[in-house]
Amino acid sequence: MKFRSSTLKRVAVLALITGFGMGSANADEITINVNPENPYTDVEVYSSGGAYEILVRATEEDGDPVVQFYSDLAPSQFYFDNDDQPSNFIDENDDGGGGISGRDSLLQDTLDAGNYTIRVASYDFWGDDEESETATYTLTYTGLNSGRKSTGNSLRLDKAGTITEKSNVVSCTPGTYTFLNGGSTAETANIQSFVYTLLVNGKAVSTLSTDGFKSVPAHLFPTIAGNMAGTATLTGATWDLKGMSNYSATCQVYAVQSSGNTQSLTNTVYDSVAIAEANAKAQAWEDQRSSATAANFTKDMREMRKRLAARQP
Repeated sequence: MKFRSSTLKRVAVLALITGFGMGSANADEITINVNPENPYTDVEVYSSGGAYEILVRATEEDGDPVVQFYSDLAPSQFYFDNDDQPSNFIDENDDGGGGISGRDSLLQDTLDAGNYTIRVASYDFWGDDEESETATYTLTYTGLNSGRKSTGNSLRLDKAGTITEKSNVVSCTPGTYTFLNGGSTAETANIQSFVYTLLVNGKAVSTLSTDGFKSVPAHLFPTIAGNMAGTATLTGATWDLKGMSNYSATCQVYAVQSSGNTQSLTNTVYDSVAIAEANAKAQAWEDQRSSATAANFTKDMREMRKRLAARQP
């Protein structure tokens, strides 16, 4: 029996598997890798309506996957077992599929036509509020097609934005885009709104909309207690992290124009304390390796001298 612990809100870096246009309704096996640094993966699919089946299988006896299913895009916040789910949540499962461990995850039902997201995580992360296990799963589905179906306008990400850090001030740019009119005709983008979510040490600390969430539903983004103040415009977002130390920072950018939307992640930056700590750990490892090498060399020389001395008449 699995015991659930209290819910812990965390946000992880999003790994997104996606495509555009028509795909197969009987997908080949998709390999899903999870670990503490990347505890879940999102796979975008679409349905023409009707029955579907989603199966996530463990590839090892002790593997334990969980599957969640959302309409349209999955929320940027990860929702754990016993959390109040967002409005676009459809279903989830942790051990309905049997398999080699009896822990495979299975979802079956019927859908309306539209775009959907399959989110795969480990039980350790979802149910026990612990670090994700390091494991490989296989995802298969029927009655669904790979990617997102363009039913209208869309946005194409041409170049992801970047994030910089200087004297505890963090700034990110939104990247560059192309507007696809009708889902196919390329035009110069004229973005209506950006939503910037700042992740510090993997946790969302601030979500800022350039138009007060008029163009984008707020439920797609995490509700953050004590949402950190910052500035957000169509050219970028800035936060002052004064008082924080030893951190990493990443920015998630959600863009929308005329019902077309897309989201992406910037690079990750580290403050001077985090960089110094990482360098110190690297130097300590190098010193330890050098010391071990020297000790082994000394031991080998002693053994060689003993062998040579034994050969003397």
